[in-house]
Amino acid sequence: MSINRSLTQNQITMKTLFLSCLIGLLITNCATSQNQSFDKVFNRYADKDGFLTVSLSNLPAEMFNDGRNDPDLRISSLRVLTVQDTILNAKLNFYSEIVPKINRSGYEELMTIKHKGQKAILLCKKDKKRITEVLFVSGGDKNVLVEITGSMSLDQAKKMTSQVADENE
Repeated sequence: MSINRSLTQNQITMKTLFLSCLIGLLITNCATSQNQSFDKVFNRYADKDGFLTVSLSNLPAEMFNDGRNDPDLRISSLRVLTVQDTILNAKLNFYSEIVPKINRSGYEELMTIKHKGQKAILLCKKDKKRITEVLFVSGGDKNVLVEITGSMSLDQAKKMTSQVADENE
């Protein structure tokens, strides 16, 4: 009788362990697939002729804060992709390629622009009052992708996205 009880205890332990692992995998998968469409397009065109690719990690805050150190601004990574070749640019539209496929759960739309065939969107993901991720996608005459991860205020995120987009035109 004690053998049956220990088997039952082991079975319960194994089921609990299995369910815990399964839940952990699901959470990990959901967390990493939030901007999967962005990643696919970025990886497809990165490092190819006619495209400008920038990937930086652990950036100092001074780069985006007029040379001043800001302990509240932490940038984990910055990725930028723009089309430099005019013939390629005319054939592509990052906005229509990415935006309909973005899983927007957890993202807040800060801005959209639609003007003479040019479309752009600025999305952010927040953790309480801090922004942890910014996605900027533009398509049409100017195809630009910008992804910034870290911890920043809304004003800091807007300023950085504007600076990066302006510098890469």
